[in-house]
Amino acid sequence: MSATSVATDWRAANERARLHARDCNLVLEPVELGNPCARYATLTALSLDGQELQARVIVPTSEGAHPALLMFHDATRDVRGWHHMTRFVALGFSVLALQSRPGVRGVLVDEPLVVGDGLGVAMRVMGEEPQRLGRALDAATADVLRQTYLDALVLAHLAARVPGVDASRLVTWGEGLGAGLALVAGSLAGARGVCALNPMPAALDDACAELDVARIACGCACPVLLGTCMLDLQATPEAQDVLAQALPQVRRLHYPRYAHERVNAFEDEVMVFLADLMRNPCP
Repeated sequence: MSATSVATDWRAANERARLHARDCNLVLEPVELGNPCARYATLTALSLDGQELQARVIVPTSEGAHPALLMFHDATRDVRGWHHMTRFVALGFSVLALQSRPGVRGVLVDEPLVVGDGLGVAMRVMGEEPQRLGRALDAATADVLRQTYLDALVLAHLAARVPGVDASRLVTWGEGLGAGLALVAGSLAGARGVCALNPMPAALDDACAELDVARIACGCACPVLLGTCMLDLQATPEAQDVLAQALPQVRRLHYPRYAHERVNAFEDEVMVFLADLMRNPCP
């Protein structure tokens, strides 16, 4: 499957997600946290396959419509906490954080010391060079991942129906699997910027080509802040090199002593990136 045919397929999927988000039933259940600067709510809607889609929503109480920041979490983590996400209100952003489906943990590699799954790091420790990239996903994980991509697209378009949110000014960010979702949603839904730490899955083999983040995100036209942990055996540096080559506007940050984990320094860079977008919005 060529990169062109993959992009065409996902463009069509994005249009289905847009139409679905426009017409589906949307429930916003307020959450009271006692902060006069923001309104909090849980969002519930149906996904394209009829499953329940859930997200956390924060909207500043200041007047006007606020740019939308879509947040996505990693495969082994849960959605970020309310207080953590509130930091973006100070920059003027509303926040929508997707709760990923069960089953996405399968994108992780159980035994990373094999060809294509972290071999670049492992072999170089032994003074050798990896022979190739490329890994497979089992059928169940591939199906859940495909639906999770669609959930991310639906949420991107649901943002337009949340009072106080300007969905035309969309930014995405995530880590690990969430970083992959940020790139998928950002490239297809027309984001103004993407922040991605250790995005996965990339460098998938031909059987899973339609789910390869590098192939889907190759049409991403907006600025991308890409963080790479050089000891990561899940989102390997080699796979991220391939991904970076597909992104026209990418700024890379490398963290030599980090594996597949959160990086506080990258989160600081995200705040700077978002502040710059607010000062100098893309056309």
